[in-house]
Amino acid sequence: MTSNSQFDTVAKSYPSYPHVLPLREEVELHSFRVAAGDVTGLAALDLGCGAGRYAQHLARWGAGRVVGVDDSAGMLELAQDAEDAEPMGITYRLADVSTDHLLDLAGTMDLVLSCYALPYAPSVARLTGMFTTARTVLREGGRFIAATLNPDYADHDIERGYYDRFNMRLTANVHPPVEGTPVHLHAWFNDPAATPIDVDAYWWSPTTYEVAAKTAGFTSLTWHHFTVSDTGVGHFGEDYWTPYLTRPHAVMLEAS
Repeated sequence: MTSNSQFDTVAKSYPSYPHVLPLREEVELHSFRVAAGDVTGLAALDLGCGAGRYAQHLARWGAGRVVGVDDSAGMLELAQDAEDAEPMGITYRLADVSTDHLLDLAGTMDLVLSCYALPYAPSVARLTGMFTTARTVLREGGRFIAATLNPDYADHDIERGYYDRFNMRLTANVHPPVEGTPVHLHAWFNDPAATPIDVDAYWWSPTTYEVAAKTAGFTSLTWHHFTVSDTGVGHFGEDYWTPYLTRPHAVMLEAS
């Protein structure tokens, strides 16, 4: 497989354990699990699956069929390596979901999950294309649940260190950001041997997301805030999470 994704470079040094970070486990994963609900027996697509984190969780949660799609060959190699080591019945495929609408899967999915794929759309057309792919593969009554960049995130240039305890910084090229402004993500792990991640996302307003969803054929879009698991509160305390929940770096949307 070949591709031209900024995540190909990330994959070369991508550690196998970034998901043990508290934010990813106790907030992100918890919030997706609550939003997804009972997925037993459902056909599900992980749109922008990366190394297969949520495809694997969907399988563990009981989904009957799971497909992961990403445009990074390097990340998909990691996902396929995990599948080969511990077969879960997940199918992975290389595709740019902003332009390839997966017509062979049209109307076959009950649920589409997407963790941080939408903010990497560099244009409104490609953002709309991602929504179009999700809508294309969904059956009537299916749901699209996605985490994306919070338009009201705390920028490191203005509020220095705001997300440092959560191992990341976000910095826009323009302040305040406007439609399509690049936002640089610098993320690191609790191991000096693990190479930090540096990638560029794009800022889109809530209105742009809503118009993209409607153009793609969705009739309803609802915004959700992340929540913290009871385990996360019990282990770290409420005060640890308060700054993040006040200005989270990401929000969730649900389209149907």
